Amino acid sequence: MPGGENMVIRPITMEDYRYILNYAEGWWGNTGQLRFFLKKDYLYGSRRINLVAEEGEKIIGFLFGQVSQDEDGEKEGIIFLVCVHPAYRKQHIATYLYEQFALEVRQRGGRKLKAVTYKGNTSSLSFHKKLGFELQFENNTKVVPGYERVKMVRAN
Repeated sequence: MPGGENMVIRPITMEDYRYILNYAEGWWGNTGQLRFFLKKDYLYGSRRINLVAEEGEKIIGFLFGQVSQDEDGEKEGIIFLVCVHPAYRKQHIATYLYEQFALEVRQRGGRKLKAVTYKGNTSSLSFHKKLGFELQFENNTKVVPGYERVKMVRAN
């Protein structure tokens, strides 16, 4: 299993959320943007699928997402944010989080996955291409001020 034999993927708790807010900014590159993306309302609601990857008692990655409906009323999974501790990267932990998310979306009737990044985030763009996402560049649409948005879509 990625991350080692003891890795577990499980639903996030409020305690996990507090830990992520306090310690994961460094995983993100200390840009100050993590808190912008990690709104507390991402935790609540029956549509939310928020996961952590942990090894032993240590959180080594997380994913925030939800099941929603597209323009045609079809269910889809939307990934808001995924992040892996730098010491655990290149071990397929983000892929495993995505696979678990996709499974839970399928169990809720979702047949499509979506994610959003920005044009300059080459590691995210490459990662999503490897997972079979189609990249859709959206000119003049900003994720964060100054960053052009790229929507990524994949059948589930």
